Amino acid sequence: MTGSTGIFRNQSARECMQQWYDRFLDRLPPPAARTTIDTRCGSTHVLVYGPPDAPPLLCLHGAVAGAPHALYEVRGLLDRYRVYAPDIVGQSVASAEVRPRFDAEGFGGWAQDVVRGLGLSRTHVMGVSWGGSVALQLAVHAPALVDRLVLLVSAGLVAGSPWQALVKVGWPMLRWRLRPTREHLEALLSANLTTLDPMWVGFMGDAFRSVKMDFSAPPLVGDDDLRGFDRPTMLIAAEHDLSFPAKAMLTRASALFPNLVQTHVIEGSKHCPPFEDEFRGWLCERIQCFLDRELSAAA
Repeated sequence: MTGSTGIFRNQSARECMQQWYDRFLDRLPPPAARTTIDTRCGSTHVLVYGPPDAPPLLCLHGAVAGAPHALYEVRGLLDRYRVYAPDIVGQSVASAEVRPRFDAEGFGGWAQDVVRGLGLSRTHVMGVSWGGSVALQLAVHAPALVDRLVLLVSAGLVAGSPWQALVKVGWPMLRWRLRPTREHLEALLSANLTTLDPMWVGFMGDAFRSVKMDFSAPPLVGDDDLRGFDRPTMLIAAEHDLSFPAKAMLTRASALFPNLVQTHVIEGSKHCPPFEDEFRGWLCERIQCFLDRELSAAA
């Protein structure tokens, strides 16, 4: 079910990541609720936003981050949906320090436990980067729990070039470890961040020091794994994504998803899209139009 346990180098490192979690959370309005769910992979903290009677939306954040990191980028959706944002186990400081496998009893089971623990029979699901691979596990192993699926620069569909990763990430990482200057950190992050937002740069620098990093990418879903998943799906890729190239992602998604309704490519973007309000507005509008259009069509 799970792999290694303990994701922080020491208690001081954990406290550092907790401080960053709180800083990102402070940028958001107060949540409507905070809850903790007992899952087969351990305790899972969940932030809840939005009207109780609004359509539910499960938001799954990226690697090493936490729920507030993703929520700030899609905060335009918080009043429109009942947004449930779990802190993914093994990635966020707010949940259990275990790293599940990508299978039915690992992340597939964890995601099911979260949805059912929230009392939901079906929910929209949005997965960002690493969170996209977790969303895919839910779609593979419990498709009946997913209403609509939104994947943003999602892991689990395609893999980038190992050589490019070595040149643009591996070497800068080694240089930063040998001499951890701000210049070397920004050179490392520039491979994946479209905009070097000061808060994200500071957070990632401390994360590299504090977290026992697992640089292996989540496994790709199999060619037949999603044949039983017929729910409407939207995929958003980034033009210059080193990890998950846009062209390859759109090609494989077209073959994998029986009901791929919309695809978008963020022009000029690296893996992490721009940390800018103009882009955030565009993103939330695209997601809302997709979810609302499908809701109207279903009605």
